[in-house]
Amino acid sequence: MIIKLGVGLLAGVLGLVSAGVIALFQGGIATVYVQTSDLTLFIPVPMAAAELALHFAPEEEMQQVREDLAPHKELVLAALQELANCPDAVLVEVRSQDENVLVEKQGSDLIVDVDSPGEAQVHVVVPLRSVERIFEALVD
Repeated sequence: MIIKLGVGLLAGVLGLVSAGVIALFQGGIATVYVQTSDLTLFIPVPMAAAELALHFAPEEEMQQVREDLAPHKELVLAALQELANCPDAVLVEVRSQDENVLVEKQGSDLIVDVDSPGEAQVHVVVPLRSVERIFEALVD
């Protein structure tokens, strides 16, 4: 009897943990990589955690964000959906003496690379579907 209860409890805990992991990673993972002469930093960010963090932002600030974004909701959502359907492409490229910036779409990701020679390199990858979900959460 105790063994059956223990096995049942273990199966329940494993099921909950599995469901939590699936929910956490379902929104995709954004990655942030920063390298300077003193530091190398790699941060994977589950986008579900980013969505959850919105619920802890001060309501006064969130209301201002909603008011600012609301008039552009349909345009931004349409642009994100079209971007998801576009072939891979460089969207923005800026080169100067001080830094190079590249924004591109690769597969289902939006990628931002910033290279400031002698200072820092930054590489950010964000799943487009997560951008859309977070935008919707911000304006709703």
